[in-house]
Amino acid sequence: MEAKKRKPVLTGLLLGMAICLSGCMETERNSEESLTTPVAKKNTENQTDRLYTLLNQDLLGKAFLWEIGEALIVDEACGFAKEVRGEFAPTNQECGTVPQALITTLENAFYDTDMNQWEEDSAYVQTINTMGADEFILDLEELYVHFPQIADYREQLQWKDEAFALICQFYEGIPCNCRNCFCIPAADGTDYYVFAAWEGGSNGALRVCMTQRTGDSFVPVNEFETPNDGDGRVIRYEDEFYYIFRQCNYNLKVYDALKIHRLKDNPEEETVVIRFLPKEYVWKPSDSAAPYLADTGDRDAIDAYIAQIKDEITSEQYLDRGTSRDGARVYYGDEEETADFSLGEYETVYQADLANCGTPVYLWKTMFIPSSSHAQEYLRIRFFLFDREENAECELDQLSQYDMTGGIRLFQMWFREIGGKVYTFRMYHVSDYNYLLNVMLLEQDRATQVRAYLLSPRWEFVVTEGEVFTTNG
Repeated sequence: MEAKKRKPVLTGLLLGMAICLSGCMETERNSEESLTTPVAKKNTENQTDRLYTLLNQDLLGKAFLWEIGEALIVDEACGFAKEVRGEFAPTNQECGTVPQALITTLENAFYDTDMNQWEEDSAYVQTINTMGADEFILDLEELYVHFPQIADYREQLQWKDEAFALICQFYEGIPCNCRNCFCIPAADGTDYYVFAAWEGGSNGALRVCMTQRTGDSFVPVNEFETPNDGDGRVIRYEDEFYYIFRQCNYNLKVYDALKIHRLKDNPEEETVVIRFLPKEYVWKPSDSAAPYLADTGDRDAIDAYIAQIKDEITSEQYLDRGTSRDGARVYYGDEEETADFSLGEYETVYQADLANCGTPVYLWKTMFIPSSSHAQEYLRIRFFLFDREENAECELDQLSQYDMTGGIRLFQMWFREIGGKVYTFRMYHVSDYNYLLNVMLLEQDRATQVRAYLLSPRWEFVVTEGEVFTTNG
């Protein structure tokens, strides 16, 4: 009887324990589920963070060039350029504005002068000095003679710019911001003065004014603009006067032309431009870079690919060869256009597994075209990682190549899969119209340099007549 009385108590106790155990198991399941989701998300975040830490370094910068030495590369490029530039070949082009003999003489002087070496002892300067270039320009002491009203300030003046600031105050008809003055004595006793003055702004343009002197007044005769200073000079050839200066490729800041204005009735349009431009490019492996290169097993395939694109990549579209003021276009290899995210209405995003890590890196490229006399053309490229879970991009700002200063500058960068690996191709502007192509393999955060070629041009003269420049385009 006693046992029967206890049975309901035991049954109730067991039932309570079962309910409690069931509740505990459910609570544990819920707890595990609640922990599982954050852990998975955290792993995703760790993967993105790991790649960001791995790749957000200056892996595509100029460390390779610095290791070799930029000066050594420039010297090698200049030496190679002299070897392959070709024999002197004048144009023999008839022009109505300038005698053919003068054009040939200047072509010869240009050929014998390095584009980045226009010192007083250069063939060009020596040639124009035989035509009075150093005779017609007025130095500081001569300014006191031609403009006696500033003579009382002699002790206060150290530079021609300071003297011109006073001359503009005391004499009428002289442009402000004057840089140089030339005196041309005429046969009838009338003196003509040519003033070269800064236009203002950052583009470096000059306004050249020809005037006739009447007492202390200077009556304008005509004027024209030049895109840059170029050490402009007045010269005389066969009793005609000309204004000549070294014209600059505005984008690369390379002196690749001589421009001549005949100082007569219409100097703005009576012009001849003698350009010395690349006709074709010659390639050679860089001796300076050779000790720093390694073999990844794909050299033959890389060389075959380069041979395939050689003419295209050195065309006027993708290298600045001095034929267009619009600059070069951006070159693309195996990069794929993507719509995963957008940087703006006109900024197309591409992707490539450029670090060979199984994850695409997103990129945006554009060519920077300068708007000042101090900046130069180069490629801007930005890199990003994209988190699909968060639907957000993160810029790899240290990997990006966005702000370039002087020296050897990045000009093109593209990517190509060869032998199952993605290689990075970088084209650099070295000097003048010389370039360097570097091929590297980026495997996560390890960079291996594979190839380095110098590209230098064979030249040709191109003569055009009647070119007009204005700061308005």
